[in-house]
Amino acid sequence: MLSFLSRITYTFSFIVLSLFSAQASEITCPKNIAVIEGDPLGEIAAKTLISTYKNLGCEVTKIARPGLRGIADFNKGLVDGELFRLELVENAYEREFVRSAVPLFSLKNSLWLHRKTEEYGSNAVIGYVPGINWHEKVVSDNAIQGYSYAPFHTETELHKAFEDRKIIGFLSEKQTIDILIAQERFKVNPIEEHSFGERPLYHYLGLEFSEFMDVFSDYLAKEKPYQHLN
Repeated sequence: MLSFLSRITYTFSFIVLSLFSAQASEITCPKNIAVIEGDPLGEIAAKTLISTYKNLGCEVTKIARPGLRGIADFNKGLVDGELFRLELVENAYEREFVRSAVPLFSLKNSLWLHRKTEEYGSNAVIGYVPGINWHEKVVSDNAIQGYSYAPFHTETELHKAFEDRKIIGFLSEKQTIDILIAQERFKVNPIEEHSFGERPLYHYLGLEFSEFMDVFSDYLAKEKPYQHLN
């Protein structure tokens, strides 16, 4: 049997969710959201997004797209928004948009290498995924001296090339690698060689969903559904 305090907490949570849901039911809901294809972190974050939308009275479908394709589809109106992006993406948007008032969570961006790198000699290649904003910035700024870069369509392909020792290392978020290591997805776990700091990730929607985004942002600030990914 629930204690008195537990019943009060449950009742309060139910009332809060009911209020959010009532607000969202009166406005237009986004129907589909682009998620970066082959991104383990995106897969987990998408599940939380779908659950959050449902709590707000909206049903949404995730649509997996390569990084650049997601931006292109958003610009063409083929998707209503993108799961998460750094603010850098705003320069690539050709469509009016609205950004969540608070970030979903902050990315911890890093360079990951094999344990032994001396065998590669001058063939020191770092893998990255075009369309992931911070990857492109690291490459364009040549932020890692002494390496060359190779593009891959998805992070899944990137990690496979690393496993096959076709590249010496790759760019990836710490959260993603922590997930893959916990799932024992690597034969030899990569080593974090360099950190590029933390950067906030925001949810993006077309401007026509600004009312929903206000409700979504309020929910983010109060309920913190992505706290487990920080």
